[in-house]
Amino acid sequence: MGLHPARALRPARTLVTAAAAFLLVATGSATADAAAQQHVSYLGLDFSVPADWPVLDLTANPHTCVRFDQHAVYLGVPGPDQDCPSGLVGRTEALLVQPSDATATTSVENSAGRQITATRPGVTISAAYGADRALVTGILSEAGLPAPTPRTSTGLVSPRLATAGVPSTTTNGSGEGFDACSAPSSTVMSAWRSSYSNVGIYLGGSDMACTQPNLTADWVSTQAAAGWSFMPIYVGPQAAFGELTDPSNQAVTAAQDAIAQATNLGFGPGSVLYYDMEAYSSGQGPAALAFEAAWNSELHKAGYLSGIYGAAYSTVQDLVANYGNAATPDVAFVAKWDNTDDTSLPVLPSAAWANHQRVHQYSGNVNETHGGYTLNIDKDVLDVGVAGAAAVPVPNRYVPAGPTRLLDTRNNGGTIAADSTYTLPLSGVPSSVTAVVLNVTVTNPTDSGYLTVYPDGSKRPTASNLNFVPGQTVPNLVTVPVTDGKVSFYNRFGTVDVIADLFGYYTTGSGNTFTPAGPTRLLDTRNNGGTLGADSTYTLPLSGVPSGVTAVVLNVTVTNPTDSGYLTVYPDGTSRPTASNLNFVPGQTVPNLVIVPVTNGKVDFYNRFGTVDVIADLFGYYTTGSGNTFTPAGPTRLLDTRSNSGTIGAGGTYALPLTGVPASTTAVVLNVTATNPTDYSFLTVYPDGTSRPTASNLNYVPGQTVPNLVIVPVTNGKVDFYNRFGTVDVIADLFGYFTS
Repeated sequence: MGLHPARALRPARTLVTAAAAFLLVATGSATADAAAQQHVSYLGLDFSVPADWPVLDLTANPHTCVRFDQHAVYLGVPGPDQDCPSGLVGRTEALLVQPSDATATTSVENSAGRQITATRPGVTISAAYGADRALVTGILSEAGLPAPTPRTSTGLVSPRLATAGVPSTTTNGSGEGFDACSAPSSTVMSAWRSSYSNVGIYLGGSDMACTQPNLTADWVSTQAAAGWSFMPIYVGPQAAFGELTDPSNQAVTAAQDAIAQATNLGFGPGSVLYYDMEAYSSGQGPAALAFEAAWNSELHKAGYLSGIYGAAYSTVQDLVANYGNAATPDVAFVAKWDNTDDTSLPVLPSAAWANHQRVHQYSGNVNETHGGYTLNIDKDVLDVGVAGAAAVPVPNRYVPAGPTRLLDTRNNGGTIAADSTYTLPLSGVPSSVTAVVLNVTVTNPTDSGYLTVYPDGSKRPTASNLNFVPGQTVPNLVTVPVTDGKVSFYNRFGTVDVIADLFGYYTTGSGNTFTPAGPTRLLDTRNNGGTLGADSTYTLPLSGVPSGVTAVVLNVTVTNPTDSGYLTVYPDGTSRPTASNLNFVPGQTVPNLVIVPVTNGKVDFYNRFGTVDVIADLFGYYTTGSGNTFTPAGPTRLLDTRSNSGTIGAGGTYALPLTGVPASTTAVVLNVTATNPTDYSFLTVYPDGTSRPTASNLNYVPGQTVPNLVIVPVTNGKVDFYNRFGTVDVIADLFGYFTS
C-alpha cells in the first residue's frame, strides 16, 4: 500500500525489467511530438499506442511486474512470480494482451475498477485507464474490438445467493502477516508458510496498480487449507488524488464491486473487507470520512464487516476523532512504520477497536527471503477476531406483545451504578427474534447522565437512548437489535433505576408488515374538550387505518399537566397494564413514540393524577397483509449538528441524506436527540419533499436534552428536521429501516 506515515506520495518507480525486455513489434516515429505513435501487432491484433509507451514481452521476461500505474503494453501471459514493489497505488492507461481460450468477440467494462476486458478468439485484452478513457477505447476500436458494455455483475450480490468457498473466519487472524502488490504463487506461499500465517490480497478497485494472475477462488481455497488467513483489500478512489467528487455514491459503488469480487473468490457474508484509503492532506478529511461511512454501511447491509486501512496521522487520526460515528469501521488497519510488531499504538485510544479489531502495518517496502523465494512486502501484525459476526439481512416482521414488564431494578436490587452495564435476558420472545421494542424508563437518577440500550455481546455504541437530570423520570421507546437473546443497559454517571416494558418484537418468522402513514393528527384534547381527569381513560377510535390493523405507531404528547403523573396507552377492551408510556411533572410537555396493539379498532389513554391534555399523531400501522419489512441496523450516527456546524436556527430546516439504507427504504427508525436549545420550542421530523405536518416529535425548554424515537416515512432518500424557536443541536442515530 502506497502512502504511509511521514511519507509523501511515492515517486513513480521505473519498470523492473531491463532494456532487453522491450519488444517493439512494429516501429513508429518516437520523436518529441506528443502525438507520435508506434504500431503493435500481436496475436492477430493491430493497433497503435503512444510512442513513449514501453512494449514488454512477458514470455521473454516472466518476472516482469504487470502494473497499471504506468503507461505500458504487456504482451503474453503474466508470470506467477512477478517482481513487484509492495507499495504501488494508482491506475492509468495501460494494456495487457495475452493468449487465452476465448472463442467470442466481446468487450465489457467495469467502471468501478476502471478497466475494460475485451476478447477475440484466442486472445484477451485487459485495458486499464485513469483520466483518459477515450485513449483506451480508441486503441481497442482500432484493434477491431466492439465498444464496451457495462458489466452487469458488479451490483450487490444477494447474501442468500452468495456461496462462500472459505469460512468467513478466514478473515480473522493473529500474529505476523504481509501484503504484496500481486498475490504470490502457491509455491511461494508454501515456502513462506513457516514464517507467516496472514496475507493481504488485493481484490480490485480503480486504483489497484498490480494485476493478480494467481488470485482465483481455487488459490484462496488452497491457501486456506494450508492455514493462511486473509486480509482482502480494495483500492478504490483516493482522497489524496482528488478523486472523491461524490464520496457517498462512490463508496456505494466501490463496496458493491468489492462484494462482487470477494464473492467470486469465495469470501461470503461475515468476512472482513478492507478499504485502502491512502494518506491525504487535512483538507481532504471530510470527503474521506463521508466515503468511509458509506463504505461501512454498504458492506453491513450485505452482511460483511468493514475494515479501513490508512496512515496513522491522517486516515486513522480522523477515524479516531470520529470514533463511534458512521465512519467507524469494524477493524482499524493502521500504517505506522515504527518496526514494532504490536497492535497497541499511541494513535489508538485503548477503548477503541479494543475487541480484536486491529491490524498494524509496522514496516514496508522491504525484501524478505523464505524457502529460497524473495518478495518485496509490507509487514503487518494482526489481532482480528470479529469475522463471522455479521448478520445476513433478511426480512423481519413485527409481532405485538404485552406490554409486559421485563425489568424493574427498583424491585430486584439491580440499580445501575456509574459506568456500569446491566444485561437483561429476554423472556417472552422466540429464538428467531432479531429486535425488540421496549418502552424504557429511567427513574431516581442521582446525577445528570444518559442511558444506552444495545445488543448484548456487541460493541457499545456512542448513541444514547435516554438523557436525564437528577431526580427526573424519563421514558423513551427503544427498538434494539438482538444477537444472543439479551440486551444491555449502560449508565454513564451516578446511579439510576431502569424499567423496561416489552411492546413487541421483530422476527424472521411469521408476523406483521408495516405501512407508513401520515403523520396525521388523530387526537388533540385541547380542541375537543376531552382533557383527561385524574384516574380516567379516554378511548380513541382509530381513523385512517384498515380494519385488519394489529398495531399502530403513535407519537403521543402530554401537555398542560396539573400534577406529577403518568400516561398509559393500551389496547381498548383489555386490562390496563402496569406499564407507563409517558411520565411528567406539572406544566411539562413530553412526547414519546408508542407502538400499541389494536384489538377492536380503538386504543385507550389512561391518566393517573391531576388533569392533562393528550395529542396523538399517527405515523404508521401494522397488518397481517402485504407491507414493509424491517431490517435492524446500527445504531449508527447519521447526524450530529454539534460536529458539522449545522445547528438549526429558528424556523430552520435541516435536510439529512440517509446513508446506510437501500434505495427501497420506505421508512427509517431514528433515535433523535435535541440538545443545547436556546428557547422553548419543538422539533418536527418528516419526509423531505413533503409539506411539513403540524405534529411535533420532540418538545424542549432552554438547556434541556431530550431524546425520542421516530419512525419517519422516506420519499426521496432524505428526512427533514424543523425547529420552531431559538437554536438547537440535533443528533440522529439509525436503529433500522423498512423496505418494500
